[in-house]
Amino acid sequence: MLVCVLFVACGSDPLPDYQSQKRAYATVYVPDGGNTPPGAEYARGVLSDDADHSVVRDAFVRDEQLLGVVVTPQMTGAALRQLLLILAEDFGRMFRDSDAEVVAYDEASKTAVARAIYRRSDGIVTYASDR
Repeated sequence: MLVCVLFVACGSDPLPDYQSQKRAYATVYVPDGGNTPPGAEYARGVLSDDADHSVVRDAFVRDEQLLGVVVTPQMTGAALRQLLLILAEDFGRMFRDSDAEVVAYDEASKTAVARAIYRRSDGIVTYASDR
């Protein structure tokens, strides 16, 4: 006798599919904040720093090398740049095994709008924006 069981999640929205075009990761969104315990803890810390989620709506860490932050559409210009530079430097110092990338995703379009990369070798942070 063969029994087939189907589980259906009622009322739940599908997870966002934030993607990084410049990395080897096809899909970088990681549910529950991270795909490693230290990464998930770091993502929770980023979210707790903005407790009312007025700027950062979600955060996740992939392989302790990529920090994704979902920002409100109003987050632009100098404020977005400053946020990413601070996050990249802190994230790079926290996970020291390789260079660290921080990517900001627009909450509405779910596309990458800016990125900062912390080079471990010399401690320099570079920034690029698509907004």
